[in-house]
Order: sequence, then structure tokens, then C-alpha cells
Amino acid sequence: MPNREIVVTNSFNAVAPGQKATLELAVGDLVYYDLLIQYGTSTAGGPTRANMEAEITQVAIKINGKVQRVFSAAQLFAIQEVNGIQVADGFLPIFFAEPWRRSVAGEEVLAWGMSDVDTFTVEIDIAPGATNPTLEARATINRVARPLGPIVKWRRFSVDASAVGIRNLTTLPKLDAYFRMHAFTANIGNVEVTVDQREHWNLADAQARTIYANNGLTVPASITSVIFDYTQQVSNALPMVSGEGAAAKAVSEFRVDFDITVAGAFTLLTETLGVRD
Repeated sequence: MPNREIVVTNSFNAVAPGQKATLELAVGDLVYYDLLIQYGTSTAGGPTRANMEAEITQVAIKINGKVQRVFSAAQLFAIQEVNGIQVADGFLPIFFAEPWRRSVAGEEVLAWGMSDVDTFTVEIDIAPGATNPTLEARATINRVARPLGPIVKWRRFSVDASAVGIRNLTTLPKLDAYFRMHAFTANIGNVEVTVDQREHWNLADAQARTIYANNGLTVPASITSVIFDYTQQVSNALPMVSGEGAAAKAVSEFRVDFDITVAGAFTLLTETLGVRD
């Protein structure tokens, strides 16, 4: 197999305050492992973490015009810290293959092949208050023909939690297998996950954090995470099918119960494994 290369991508278009900057990436006989976006700003202090979080309000990654991942800079940094990826001023690393997986095969299978893709686009919303923003990117690729198989997708939801107590969430999609769920709030004491009347998760936040730490994961204090693949094995995703073989069927119930300790809406970002949307 050809060696990996780190290449300069096409240039971003419309890089300006209050604009949506767009990067069109090459497709064809290519496999993408990661994308390193470099951000510049003349805001006082330069491209610090605080300035990037304030000025990069949304990143959307699209395949054939459909969003596969969406997140803000702040959400990206928090989730990557779980896997030990530290924030470096001026840089937004986006991983397709996941180098923290426990096996090379587990990492490689998640890379994004482009042989059956028409367009691969990154859109970055820049806040109106940004000063002289700049963007450029480099990608780690392999020049081989490989179709886009199952990928890790990030979906974002708003959850209304208007009262203290149990908040039942039953509207999450039941298509892809779930690796992780990240609630961007520290006001959750316990999370219970039920699939077709079977309990798959029931842990207090402190209990979950201990399990994560024992497996080399560190969840920032500002978020509450449910990590089904805490072993860093791809096979540990929570499937949205029940039964096996000929008896396998799509699940009918998928319920997440959040024990809210302080009322207030929060953002939930999920990491799932499935074919492109």
C-alpha cells in the first residue's frame, strides 16, 4: 500500500468575519485520515483557545452536500480532550481515522475513502467579531482507491431540561450504532440508557469518570459523557439492532434518562458509526 502523505489542500473561500468559509477537498482515488486546519486572527492574543472558541462558531463536514459532522470549536476541543488530544493555539485537528483506537485495524477502518464520493466539503462559520481571520489546511491522505464505508458521524441536538429530576429523551435517531454521547453541561448526576426495555447503561457521573480514567480517558469537568466504547474498541458501539442473524431487527425503543441536578437546556453531541447520510 502506498505511504501516507501530508498534503496542502485547496484554499478556503470567503474567509471573513461573519462569513461561512468553504473548503472543497479533492475526491477520487484518495483516503483521508485527518485534516489539520490552521486559524489565524488579529484579535488580541492571537489564535488562542479562547479566541478560536469565540470566533469559530460552527464547522460542518459534508459528503455530497449532506452534513456528516457538525460542531463548534469549543465542542471539538472538549471531545478531543477525552482522547488525550491537547489543544494547540491556532489549530483545529479533525480525525477521520482515530489514532487512539487500541488496534491499527480499528483505526484504519474509520478512514474516509473517496472513490465513490462526488464532493467533500468543510464549511466554517466565522463570528462577526473576528479580526482579520485566516484559514488554511493540510490533510493526511493515501493515494488508493477505496469507497466510503461506515464512518463516525457527529450529530448535535438541543435538549430542554426545564426542571430538576429525570429528563427522558426518546427522540434520538435509531439508525447508527452509538459510540458516545456528550452533554455539554455539568448539571447531570446520572445517566441511564435503555434499548428495547433492556438497560445498557446506568452510572452516576463520578462512577463513569472512574471507569473512563481506568481506561485512559479524561472527560472535561464541563461536560457529561456516556462512552460505550470506553475500551477504545470499535466493536463496543451500542447497536441499534436487537437479536442476531435472521432474528436481527431494528430497535423500537431507545431512551436516555438524564438526572438533571440544575435546570437548564443543554447541547447533546453524539458520535455514531454508520454509512454516510
